[in-house]
Amino acid sequence: MRTDGAMISRAATNLSFLYFLENDINVAEKYAKMAVEAESYNACALVNLGNVHFSKGEFEKASDIYRDALGTFWEIGIISSHNDLLCYVYFCIAAECSYSYE
Repeated sequence: MRTDGAMISRAATNLSFLYFLENDINVAEKYAKMAVEAESYNACALVNLGNVHFSKGEFEKASDIYRDALGTFWEIGIISSHNDLLCYVYFCIAAECSYSYE
């Protein structure tokens, strides 16, 4: 059984997303952090972590994480995909919410 960082990160990313869909935010956050720790350039894990912070009302933190995810999409060559556009939309929403609540 392989236990390399990429495999752990992918599994934790999937678990994070599933727990987020079940509205178990704390467990979703645990797995999103695990995924990012295992593979720091996992943009999907970063988006999951951003979603967790967004759902907690931590808009500035979510915005920062979405920005990191967007940068990661560009760095690994996923340019002009639906992923970077969606991440950019998340970033803008979080940034606007953060600004609105200051």
